[in-house]
Amino acid sequence: IYQISLDRNKMLWQKSVANLPWICVRDESGKTATVYNVQSVPTLFLIDRQGNIVGRYEDIRQLAADITEHSDRNYLHDILQQAGIVFFYFYKYNRK
Repeated sequence: IYQISLDRNKMLWQKSVANLPWICVRDESGKTATVYNVQSVPTLFLIDRQGNIVGRYEDIRQLAADITEHSDRNYLHDILQQAGIVFFYFYKYNRK
């Protein structure tokens, strides 16, 4: 998981991610969100080893539903085996 925060408040961001077990970075300018056409947060991406977006989700429940829908074909296992970055996650802790 690679999480990109769009928070402008650095102290709030640091406190919010202090104990998360994945990579967390902060993009206060929002340039990365512009490159990926992020219109709302949270937005999640599945990206394969070649850098191709194989899934885009605006809600973790959408991702879970997609995985459940394809579970009979071992969808999650296949995605995890192919993905270099499993989740590319845009988030904003302070939504003010």
